[in-house]
Amino acid sequence: MVYATKQVILNLSGSTAGVTVLTGSIDTKGFSYLSIGVLANSTAAVHTTVANNALEESDDNSTFSAISAAASGTGFTPTTVTVASSGPKIIYNVDLRGRKRYLKVTVGLAATATSVGIFGTLSRASDAPVSATEQGAAYLVQI
Repeated sequence: MVYATKQVILNLSGSTAGVTVLTGSIDTKGFSYLSIGVLANSTAAVHTTVANNALEESDDNSTFSAISAAASGTGFTPTTVTVASSGPKIIYNVDLRGRKRYLKVTVGLAATATSVGIFGTLSRASDAPVSATEQGAAYLVQI
């Protein structure tokens, strides 16, 4: 069985202090599910107040609109962010059925944040990606 996922780095802040907002977009064509993880090197890196955190969608990767929460009909903004000492700070799990082609996540960061990354895992592919390029990697090892 071919593993039908694609790993994508949406954005990395590197080691630059003072970055207050980090965004990343992803083309979801051909996949039915997306999990986005926001990782940081410290518990203070991701704001516990999430005014700057958003998940948006677009047909053309240029004009984005907020994804509405099904229950409330309001823009998607989580109310708390877990700042555990390890692991992702935020995880967005998104069912892509009925969504627009491109998704963009925006994460508010503490001014002292360094080494923050936004990573995506696309899964449930309509056609399994079988090459390194299709899986978003420089090299592919299949055993």
